[in-house]
Amino acid sequence: GTVASIGRQYFQVDVGYRDRWWSPFQDSAMLLSTQAPTLPSVTVSNYAPLTRVKFRYEAFLAQTSESANIAFGSGTTAGKPRVAGLHLSIEPLAGWSIGVNRTMQYGGGDREDSLRELVKAFFDPSRLDNTGPAWRGDFGNQAATFTSQFVLGDPVPMAIYFEYAGEDTSRSNNLR
Repeated sequence: GTVASIGRQYFQVDVGYRDRWWSPFQDSAMLLSTQAPTLPSVTVSNYAPLTRVKFRYEAFLAQTSESANIAFGSGTTAGKPRVAGLHLSIEPLAGWSIGVNRTMQYGGGDREDSLRELVKAFFDPSRLDNTGPAWRGDFGNQAATFTSQFVLGDPVPMAIYFEYAGEDTSRSNNLR
């Protein structure tokens, strides 16, 4: 749980073991939560929301522990995979928030783990994930969520929320 932070309210850099909970759900999360060990990471985020629609962002890169069972081509390789994530959300009306989240697990062992390939996989996941010839191996594993939460009522508030998640791509299409 140790984190070193530097920055101001609209731009902050954290280095260390920062917890993440990327879900409107209170008891579980489809993408990231505190129910798994916290990974060492570098995070860029805003502490206070930006603009009138309360824009929030968070991006991170993290390192997992050693694994001897990383899928690569038609076999496995050993190493320390990385995890990257991006969260964006707005609150267009008081009490209503909308967010999108994306995580990517990649690299480790003989798998590609360059920043250049990470950016390419982020913008074109159907070309670089779970596709292509077995000798190349895919770049990694991606998941995304779309979330929304409505907080209603006074004096006792009630929340209505949903989360829709998707893993990698479907039918080699970036929109499915």
